[in-house]
Amino acid sequence: MNFSLQNEINERLGLYLIRQIDLSEFHDWLIPATWDIDAEEEGVKRLAHRILLLMAEFSNGDRTEDELRTALWGLRSSLSITVTVGTSPFSFGSTAINQRREIPGRSVGTGRAAAFAL
Repeated sequence: MNFSLQNEINERLGLYLIRQIDLSEFHDWLIPATWDIDAEEEGVKRLAHRILLLMAEFSNGDRTEDELRTALWGLRSSLSITVTVGTSPFSFGSTAINQRREIPGRSVGTGRAAAFAL
């Protein structure tokens, strides 16, 4: 699956926020991924620069990791999803989904799905 840089950033950020990767793994991915950020759209540049600034504040001792996480939660792009099982709809609020597959007669989400609603 081919993700845009913004989708990739949100995916990796989500993994960090749900503690599937640590901060150093996220940082080690983010730096080379955003090296040529000038070619990207303004929204992607703003997102990447904001994350890098927050991480620099953490590295400088101006934020704790908990404060960093709280600030990063606010940067997550969200997607509202409602799944109907039988006749009962379930709303998941802000959710990240990696992959979606269509099967004749039904729709099935596969892969990792992480809910970010608090």
